[in-house]
Amino acid sequence: MARLPDPAQAAKQRLRGRMRARRAALAPARRAAAAQAIAARCRTHPVVARARSVFVFVSTPEEVATHDLIDWFVVTGRQVLVPLLAGRDLMHAVPFPGWAAMAPAALGILSPPADSLPWPSPVDLVLAPGLAFTPYGARLGYGAGYYDAWIARNAPGALLALAFDCQVVDRLPESPHDRRVDGIVTESRDIDCAACRDET
Repeated sequence: MARLPDPAQAAKQRLRGRMRARRAALAPARRAAAAQAIAARCRTHPVVARARSVFVFVSTPEEVATHDLIDWFVVTGRQVLVPLLAGRDLMHAVPFPGWAAMAPAALGILSPPADSLPWPSPVDLVLAPGLAFTPYGARLGYGAGYYDAWIARNAPGALLALAFDCQVVDRLPESPHDRRVDGIVTESRDIDCAACRDET
């Protein structure tokens, strides 16, 4: 069945360009320092401490860096999963094979081998990318819908966003299929989105 027209899509598309520019305006030294602070906060986050399986995005240069976090998850004995794009609107979470086996693939993102098998068990935690977030958990992704679709199919235990402070905004357009995040980790704070929603 065809999806009904979504009036939020045009507003989202306009906002994506502005948020990309805002994130790109971060000076390299400030970006690196902020990414290190976010990683440090992530490692001590109570939701992360409880998670035994973690599905984490493999960062591009513009995003919060996750490569060292992935290594840390491996060293601390977690089951680490990374994205594998398997079609126009299909993404799998597959076991991280090690950096030597990762190669640029769709969208230029480092990806595991195309024949990697999807992880068959529930996932405790997803660390999700995005262009913008609100304190209430709304997430503006890149427009392909990979994460929203995967989350709808797999119902992970928790969903955290890693974002620079400049990516947190007061409000975002939302669509019915959008999945809100449970928390946001920035360089200066940990945001409990459920608590923010309860306060309104």
